[in-house]
Amino acid sequence: TRYYAQAAAYEERVIITAHPSHRSAIVAIDSEETESKSVRLYTGRNEISIQVTVPEGQENTYTLIIDRALQ
Repeated sequence: TRYYAQAAAYEERVIITAHPSHRSAIVAIDSEETESKSVRLYTGRNEISIQVTVPEGQENTYTLIIDRALQ
């Protein structure tokens, strides 16, 4: 699943927070096991991957694509 957003040129970071609906689910943001992470935004396209794994082993991956303006 992909989600799209835009950021102004002055926005250099974004905080990504994921709250899984399953209590025991494991969340990883850009391969780091965490439910919240500050991510640097570069000018242009930025892809942030969010993986959610439930104890039964099923994994869902979500991609957040943020386009940061040049000016």
